[in-house]
Amino acid sequence: MDIRHFRYFDTLAREGSFSRAAERLRIAQPALSKQIRDLEIDLGGKLFDRTTRRVELTPFGRMLLPQVQQTLAQFSHARIIAGDYVAGRSGTVRIGMTGNAMLSEKVTSALQHFRAHHPNAVLEMTEQIASKQIEAILGRELDVGLQPALGFEVDSRLQTRKVDSWPWVMAMGSQHRLADQATIRFADLDGENFIMYAADQGGRNASSVLRDLAGHSPRIAFASDNTMTVLAMVAIGLGIAPLPQILSLLRHPGVRYVPIADPLPASDLLVVSRVGDTFGPAKKLIDAISP
Repeated sequence: MDIRHFRYFDTLAREGSFSRAAERLRIAQPALSKQIRDLEIDLGGKLFDRTTRRVELTPFGRMLLPQVQQTLAQFSHARIIAGDYVAGRSGTVRIGMTGNAMLSEKVTSALQHFRAHHPNAVLEMTEQIASKQIEAILGRELDVGLQPALGFEVDSRLQTRKVDSWPWVMAMGSQHRLADQATIRFADLDGENFIMYAADQGGRNASSVLRDLAGHSPRIAFASDNTMTVLAMVAIGLGIAPLPQILSLLRHPGVRYVPIADPLPASDLLVVSRVGDTFGPAKKLIDAISP
């Protein structure tokens, strides 16, 4: 028994004739007769009284018809809901992001485009450090993550796309000895205390991330995954902080941003999702963020 049998039953009950029902269903009359007989066997009772002129419901058939029609209506509604979800017109997308993601014009434009074209879809956004995003994506608590590429540990269960890219700057207090320089190099920073933004990058500690940038292991005085905390520490002179240039949009009293002249790898922003398990509104959003 499947939904076809219910559709055949309902149509025959409405038409009262095998020939008319078969024509409406666009199947051969003998095939319809067989399907109805099979349904009666499965249900354990006779659904129709057949005469030479008309087919009429039995009491058993009359009792079942409303349930069958309700099932057909629910099935039709389920197909509509499923179609809307697959097309991205409805459903919820759970997004994790690091602090710099919402400063990316590509990300904000994509979110605006998605909301305009998918008004019935819901975006649930949470600020999370990279490693927590990965845990949540693999645990199916998030659908999509937006995080830095630096420190990202490849996992065969995850897929990534590059969203945006920025050079690095050094945030330092306005009274710092190098604050008025046009550019700086890490060689100029011997003995400096460093304050690290995004202390946890893909499960690695702050010193390993900074070592990738500087080529050695500078002294880390403080680490935080909160951008404004990092800037506050910089402003009061507790240290300096290498940041993606996009974060220089955050103006903070007493903080200067100086470009780093060393040939560093760019600070890339990735969109992360599960392999083979991203469709519906989540896929539409990813395609909007990183076409």
